[in-house]
Amino acid sequence: MKLEIDVERWAEALGPSVILMAYFDTNNDRDWDRWHELVADDATHTANVDTSGLSVRRLKDMVLSGIYEAMPDVKVEVKNVYSHSSNVAFAEWETTGSLRTGALYENSGFIKFELNGEGKIQNVRVAELSIDAVDLLREAGGVVKDA
Repeated sequence: MKLEIDVERWAEALGPSVILMAYFDTNNDRDWDRWHELVADDATHTANVDTSGLSVRRLKDMVLSGIYEAMPDVKVEVKNVYSHSSNVAFAEWETTGSLRTGALYENSGFIKFELNGEGKIQNVRVAELSIDAVDLLREAGGVVKDA
């Protein structure tokens, strides 16, 4: 069953895990108008985007000009979502997609969402379990400049 929800109202009652789920649903649906409503303009993406260690990048650039440019068919499945506090949620994720190079991208990991005072996503911290997959994405142009 597909259900339209009032994300802000549900998040008030259930916590930031609702925002996390809405973020991935809008990503997977390519509903960029709604996605932009969830993400602060200055939001950051912190992750091990290559083997050099953690990098901080502008979230909107990382997603729109990085991941989706390199892998237009990417899909993310979210599991075990947990609201930690009124502004922090965690989840496990699995992703697959076809890189423009022809390689299959498969990765999984853990993600932490931090919301700002307006209830928008301010920072996403990602722990990716396959550095080899991250390197494939980087080589395909899926990583953008630091924030």
